[in-house]
Amino acid sequence: MKIWLLNPPYSEPVIREGRCEQKANLFHTSYPPLTLAYLGSILKQKFDVKIIDCIAYDINVKKLGEMCRKEKPGKIFLSVSTPTIDYDLKVINYLNKINNSEFIIFGFHATYFSKELSKYKYIKVIKGEPEKYAAELIDKKYNFNNLPFPSWDLIDISKYKMPLINENFVLVKPQKGCPYSCTFCVTPSYSNGKVDLRNVDSVLNELRYIKKLGINNVIFFADTFTVNKEWVKKLCEGIIKENLKIRWVCNSRVDTVDYKTLRIMKQAGLWLISFGIESGDQKILDNCKKQIKLSELEIINKANSLGLLTFGHFIFGLPGETKETIKKTIDLSKSLNLDFSAFYIATPFPGSELYEQVKDNVKTEDWSKFEYSTQVLSGAINFEAWQNKAYKEFYLNNKIRRLSKIIKIVGLKNMLNILSVSMKTYFGIIKK
Repeated sequence: MKIWLLNPPYSEPVIREGRCEQKANLFHTSYPPLTLAYLGSILKQKFDVKIIDCIAYDINVKKLGEMCRKEKPGKIFLSVSTPTIDYDLKVINYLNKINNSEFIIFGFHATYFSKELSKYKYIKVIKGEPEKYAAELIDKKYNFNNLPFPSWDLIDISKYKMPLINENFVLVKPQKGCPYSCTFCVTPSYSNGKVDLRNVDSVLNELRYIKKLGINNVIFFADTFTVNKEWVKKLCEGIIKENLKIRWVCNSRVDTVDYKTLRIMKQAGLWLISFGIESGDQKILDNCKKQIKLSELEIINKANSLGLLTFGHFIFGLPGETKETIKKTIDLSKSLNLDFSAFYIATPFPGSELYEQVKDNVKTEDWSKFEYSTQVLSGAINFEAWQNKAYKEFYLNNKIRRLSKIIKIVGLKNMLNILSVSMKTYFGIIKK
């Protein structure tokens, strides 16, 4: 039987990987479909498998329909998300009229609304991890630590370029779950506060496999890569000892990393690190259960001192937000010497505690509006206007300092890539 693993088409570039349910990010980058690659590595042991990333391959519904008519897949796995769900269902309905396939959907939105989505007779909804269901299809027991490596051979990796350096990259999943309970995040409902760390040797073996594919760039795709500093240290020591020479990026929290850990991460190939800062007001941080203190943001200066690029993430519109607290957040973003900042509008994704808190205050039934640049909650403050103001104030100030540091870290040879990203970002801000 032929099985399709599908990242469905959409009207614009989107990311549907894990909890990242959003339009293509600040860097205009598409992520390699990690979950589909994992499903491919499992299912190809028994079936004829094809991965189709319609976003990266620029495949529209009509073209996809022609492919379906020709290939007649027996099962089609689809990655769906909150902002794309209505369109995803239209794609499924269109393909269902062409071929009598079984459609299997997964993702945070599918998990939360499994009962409602199961009313479609030709759709099977996977609650939780799709890898577990795929393992059952080939009569294997699911074990996160013993999953076969993602089948990047089923994907055209040249379609995915690491921001700023414009080189091929893939995602590596070193862990799953998160021990924190941030109200705006869907992960707590998925992992129940549990974190599963892969064996360090398993991750090192995967990095060797990636190197053999000619890939030297990695994003460690984890909610909080630095959740266990000792684990991070062992991984970095392994990368250094084997001289793997990979360049990588990761997410962190300001309270789960220190200078010593950052230093060995840098030695092992880290060049950009992201921090979820969220707000410049301690009361708002406490309200959303972020569990960090503003005083802990000093770690960003230490990351900068090591020659790392730093990326801060902020949210406008969390419970307790006022114009004054927004101003504090914008001022904070400019004071931290961050190289990049992203400003989001609080979006109550189904599955998050925030959704349960405010769902009666949502002013739209259009799921496509549930993304970080659109205000879906009623209120007197225009958060979209503040978001635009924040981007302008951050990126149109200290441009020379920021650009000089970026060039120093990624190299003059990437000047054209840097300028391209800078111009896209600049004109995106001005357009707003």
